[in-house]
Amino acid sequence: MLRILLSILAGVFAGGIAVAILEVWLMDLLFDMPDSMIPDDPESVAAHIEIIPTGAKWLVVLAQGVGAFVATWVAARVSQDNRKAAMTAGIIICVFTVMNLFMIPHPAWMSVAMPLVAILGLVFGLRNTA
Repeated sequence: MLRILLSILAGVFAGGIAVAILEVWLMDLLFDMPDSMIPDDPESVAAHIEIIPTGAKWLVVLAQGVGAFVATWVAARVSQDNRKAAMTAGIIICVFTVMNLFMIPHPAWMSVAMPLVAILGLVFGLRNTA
């Protein structure tokens, strides 16, 4: 039981790190973001959402799927291929994705794409379990 709980926590942590790496570090390398935008401040991001490059928005969508995949995959490995633990970790990342949509206003296409891509990441992560 403890292994399953720790696997879920490890998966969610790893998925969150994957999202952070893509959304912060890689985005900073690839795109010129407005100087006045503070990435850690939801109000600042909301105020600049219209001028953020489209490629950066797609990177945010992709990050959700990668995060769900990583969370699912890591939880499966740590739990020794327990599908319920893997699914739980992936679902938690999907819930965080939806929470993000409520905290920061996004364009309509992102509000549809982000949860769908996160669910796809979860499904692909589950397909890689025993």
